[in-house]
Amino acid sequence: MLLGDCYFAQSRLEQALQQYRSIPEDYPVLGHLAAIQSAHAYLEKSQPNDAIAVLRKQIGVPSEPSEFVEPQLLSADIYQSIGNEEAVTKALETSIETHGDTLSADGIIDAMQQIVGYRDSDYAALYDEGLESKSFRLAARFGLLKAFELHDSGLEFQAKEWYLKLANEIAIEDLPPECLGPIGLELIKLDFDRGTELHDHLIEKFPSNQCIQYAFYGYAIQEAEAGRNETALGWLDRIDLNLIDSQVYIESMLLEGSIRTKLGDYPAALEILSSLLSYRWASSAQKAQGLLSLATLSDRKGDKKQAIAYCQRVFTLYPGSTHEAAESYLKSALYLTEIDEIEKAKETIEEFLGRSEYRHTDFYKQALDFQ
Repeated sequence: MLLGDCYFAQSRLEQALQQYRSIPEDYPVLGHLAAIQSAHAYLEKSQPNDAIAVLRKQIGVPSEPSEFVEPQLLSADIYQSIGNEEAVTKALETSIETHGDTLSADGIIDAMQQIVGYRDSDYAALYDEGLESKSFRLAARFGLLKAFELHDSGLEFQAKEWYLKLANEIAIEDLPPECLGPIGLELIKLDFDRGTELHDHLIEKFPSNQCIQYAFYGYAIQEAEAGRNETALGWLDRIDLNLIDSQVYIESMLLEGSIRTKLGDYPAALEILSSLLSYRWASSAQKAQGLLSLATLSDRKGDKKQAIAYCQRVFTLYPGSTHEAAESYLKSALYLTEIDEIEKAKETIEEFLGRSEYRHTDFYKQALDFQ
């Protein structure tokens, strides 16, 4: 397998394929990997039909759920590239029918996301169908995707309602690991004890699943809120660096930056928060939060002007992140007042109050009192 990968890296594709073919299809783990790599090699050679043939053959070999789903997903990608949408749909539907209700099946969420686009279906309706058929794990996954969809649309309150709905309507034993992690985290943020219960169950039952990173982050939040900052940092340190492009990793960076600022470890906090701003996969809201944390850091160091500059970057660059932008307006005005820039503080407050999109925030009400 390694020799085949070396040949692949050198673009010696025929030699790579020869090595991969020498591995028995039913050999644990390596048979699956060889098939996947063979498919990629055929794609490099512009031979999509040969790639599909290898994957179809491997799909027939008894395997773990993830080893069934991965070749199906890759097949769907290839079918899509050659314009065979009927085959795309069939590959995705086969994955979902076979393992959508399996407790642990890596990759199945991806298949479910894709099939909704092809079917023009709704996650909420599919969730209800899953409940009615008592396919609770399938339902949980569709419910989670509905929560994600609402979150991505900026409908935070409705997303939280779905997280609570899932926690209340589906037994903990029927929640797959990819549901236990984010649902537990949201419940912890809402200060519900059940969030910890979900994360404890996740670590006990699925200790090698990547979703345990949610649990580490959830525990860190609780320790930080209890004032046990060093313990919180210990949990954050356990989050896998391989997940650097995930949202939970970005959130953990924000928490670590805040904790290190409180502890007076300003160089480390500055490094963490500054690096977060360079990540293209961080959302606008997360980058705005990073800038606000840098403003707090500068204020603690006694540099009010730098703190103001960070706040101004928030409402200038990320006005759509209404909560963070509103906070940055108010903070900027407060910092300006502290350095006796009263007129500029008034101008900032007037500009803030003139923006109707911020009227629903608590910061808007505080600005009225401040004025």
